[in-house]
Amino acid sequence: MKTNGKIQLAPLARVVVPMMVGITVADTLDLPVVWWLLPLILILLLAFFVSRRPITQTVLVLLAFFFLGGMLLSIQLQQNRPELPQQDFLFEGVIVNEPVEKNKVMVCDLIITNLSRPVKIKASFWKDRRSKSLQIGEGVRGVMRLDSLTNGQLYSHKGSTSSSFHRKSSFDYKKYLLRHNFVATTFLYSDSWRRQVVSLRSLSYIKRTRLAALIYRRKLLDIFRSHDILQHDFAVIAAMTLGDKSQLSQETKDLFSATGASHVLALSGLHLGIVYGLLSMLYRGRRYRWLFEIIVLIAIWSYTVMVGMSPSVVRSASMLTVYSVMGLLYRDKMSFNVISLAAIVMLIVSPSDLFDVGFQLSYTAVLAIILLYNPLCKLIPHFRFKLVDGLLKMLIVSLSAQIGTSPLVAYYFGIIPCYSILSSLVVIPAATIIIYVAMMMIVFSFWTAAGNLCAEILSGVVGFMSSALTWISNLPGATIVNIRLSCIQVWMIYVVFFSLYLMIRYIQLVGKKKKL
Repeated sequence: MKTNGKIQLAPLARVVVPMMVGITVADTLDLPVVWWLLPLILILLLAFFVSRRPITQTVLVLLAFFFLGGMLLSIQLQQNRPELPQQDFLFEGVIVNEPVEKNKVMVCDLIITNLSRPVKIKASFWKDRRSKSLQIGEGVRGVMRLDSLTNGQLYSHKGSTSSSFHRKSSFDYKKYLLRHNFVATTFLYSDSWRRQVVSLRSLSYIKRTRLAALIYRRKLLDIFRSHDILQHDFAVIAAMTLGDKSQLSQETKDLFSATGASHVLALSGLHLGIVYGLLSMLYRGRRYRWLFEIIVLIAIWSYTVMVGMSPSVVRSASMLTVYSVMGLLYRDKMSFNVISLAAIVMLIVSPSDLFDVGFQLSYTAVLAIILLYNPLCKLIPHFRFKLVDGLLKMLIVSLSAQIGTSPLVAYYFGIIPCYSILSSLVVIPAATIIIYVAMMMIVFSFWTAAGNLCAEILSGVVGFMSSALTWISNLPGATIVNIRLSCIQVWMIYVVFFSLYLMIRYIQLVGKKKKL
């Protein structure tokens, strides 16, 4: 069968684009669900009756995915606007993330469990000895007043201290909270709450599982603490292995950001890929390969649950699952279809993930690697030494990802790290060692001598990594800062990138035909 280019071989890539457009339009217009549902039903009926006209049917299917995306986001936004008490009320809630100290308050996410349905709010506790000792999974009870989500304030209540975003900033904090399922904010004085065991029966099974996993993660972090690791080293290890970034100082975040290495501080595809690679090395045979892949995927999803099921980790685990299944089916594991399928699944579960910076960066990076890796590999010579050859391929992967994500990084963070490829030579091997050794420390937690040895190795690796990144950040022209790009400019940059890519590929194809 003759196909019209590669896009015909990647039907899911054509489907995910209108779905994303529909989500974006729904976020802009904020229409009722019925406005999306009725056209969707009508289009599906029309598509059924025009089966003999494939072109018309294809157009209708693409339109159906457009309205499906809009409907899914509208449903999610509607769920985040429940009827809330307008006056002070007696509440019971549970803390679902590690409280973070900010100025005179402790900020955390709190799920109110005693309303008609559980709701998630952004809570600010007046900082004192009690609030500073709050932990994930603890229940609180007291009296609160819920404040509507606004752009200008992180918390506000009766003259409390205010932490405001810059008034001229384009960052829409209200929409950010809605997209992350927050429905309100509140401020709690010291005398308005107390600790209490609360019932979690109103929470879904997934939320209770995630909460239990986070409590278990805190116990694993205690294993690291028991070996007297320095605070800075502990914060980096906790972030890179268990996804707890609450201990990271602003200086550490700035250092990793300036060198283009901040992605190693957030659990993502890199970390799960390291775990997946370690487990895959344990089995090289062909017999019962499907059984081993199932065991590996169970381990990957267990790790995903253990670190709190954050969107970035769930997204990476989903992509790895699709990757593994495609391998068992002897299909291309790195293709537009595979990444599109993973994106469709993620957007159906949580359509607002489309606006998550991590979602955009991760999928853009993978797309860039799919497009650029093979062409760039052809430009470099191959070496007999596997170590040198592997190192060059790692650099090509890093370069491809950097090319793909640089416009988004400049748009969101106003900075372009110029030596991120050099940083990758440091942080990727360091991350691999840290994850492997941290796993050994947890496994051999009963053996004090082994734990101390692992702690010394971890501290040494983190210290070397920090020193190397500090040296890189001090190189001339290490970063380009104060970049201001509009959304249209970002799109135009990607249009130029893609046009150059098509032109280069066309020149290569013409060259091959002339040789033949």
